[in-house]
Amino acid sequence: MFKKGLIGFILLCCPLTLWAQQIAFLPPGVLRVDAGQETKQSSRAYKNKNNTIALKNKEARRQNIIDSHVSGDLYYQEVNRRVTLEVGVFEDWSLGLAKTNRTLERQSTLKLEDPNDLDAANFVANNSSHQVQGAGDTEFWTWWRGYYDDTHLWLYGLNLNLNDGETGYNQAHPLNLGDGLNQVEFKLLWEAYLSGSRMMFRSQANLSVPLNAKVKNSKGNEVVLYKGIGRHLDSAFINQFGYAHYGLMLEGTQQPVTFLDKVGQNDSFSLVNLQFILGASDLKLLEEGPLALPILFELRSTHCLYGNNANLQDGLSLRFEAYF
Repeated sequence: MFKKGLIGFILLCCPLTLWAQQIAFLPPGVLRVDAGQETKQSSRAYKNKNNTIALKNKEARRQNIIDSHVSGDLYYQEVNRRVTLEVGVFEDWSLGLAKTNRTLERQSTLKLEDPNDLDAANFVANNSSHQVQGAGDTEFWTWWRGYYDDTHLWLYGLNLNLNDGETGYNQAHPLNLGDGLNQVEFKLLWEAYLSGSRMMFRSQANLSVPLNAKVKNSKGNEVVLYKGIGRHLDSAFINQFGYAHYGLMLEGTQQPVTFLDKVGQNDSFSLVNLQFILGASDLKLLEEGPLALPILFELRSTHCLYGNNANLQDGLSLRFEAYF
């Protein structure tokens, strides 16, 4: 069913004209301001592939808690507000800065069913209802344009994620505003403007290399936090006609297990999402000449397809771009 729907979507796009693409690389002296908000909600998790279980069961099994000793449910909501500034420096080089403000909320109706199970009692206490809000990590990056012509664009990127968001591992399932680790990320972006189908194909691959850090554990002692290389890949078909555009994006993420002083936290996961994209902009006017204020609005709806040991987080995001 999904394959038939995707083929139908592509065929639907074919007769339309691609008037203009979103500006992937900035000319020298051009500034892009990007502001957006993403909301994600979750009450279930993928056990494997498309088999789902309640979040309570996933977390209980991760911490070796007997399911029947705890009743009730867990619900999570995450709101990320992100502001990005990017400027073109040279013909083939740009720099960017991003900051996120986050609100993380956990709602719990967990209840202890076996008062003699001390581990289950700690699990209920550590997963009580809670909310945190504040600034997340700071991200710096650079793009280098390796190749460009009328049909293709290759960009090579390097990100530095600075761990300055509040982070701690002082409970069984913490709500962290930051990632806990400084990370270096290598990126590769390819865009193809397909004259045959009159549609833009865009694909990006990321490799995240975390650097070791020190955090506090449940006893208040500093321990070494580290994990392996994370991977992310997404591919999108986007069609723009007139002042509107729409598209589909398929994205996959794989994160390795986190270690606290060589003790694995059983939190490695893989997840595949499908995004529906709908937006509007005046970028088509750039084909007719200079434009005083190019702007773009975009709405994205994210739906989980399948995963392994991952929270099922459907989401909705809205963002605004302006070029100066």
